[in-house]
Amino acid sequence: MMEFSEHQKLGKKLKDAHKNILYAKALISSRYPKKSKQAVTAEQALKAIKDLKLIMDNVVGKEHPLVDDNKLSSCYFGEK
Repeated sequence: MMEFSEHQKLGKKLKDAHKNILYAKALISSRYPKKSKQAVTAEQALKAIKDLKLIMDNVVGKEHPLVDDNKLSSCYFGEK
């Protein structure tokens, strides 16, 4: 089980990773065919980060049911 502060730190890292991969995906998609290995891999990386954020969002709520809903929802989504 992670401490709530650890969830907050991980959430920030995952938000940053999502932003960086989104940039990379946009750049790659503008230069290579949609079905190229690099474009497909960038899409998979973006999906993996999104999936992990969803999973961890569910986990933080279960691990810390007494934490305010606004704080919980901002861990992995919303403002940094």
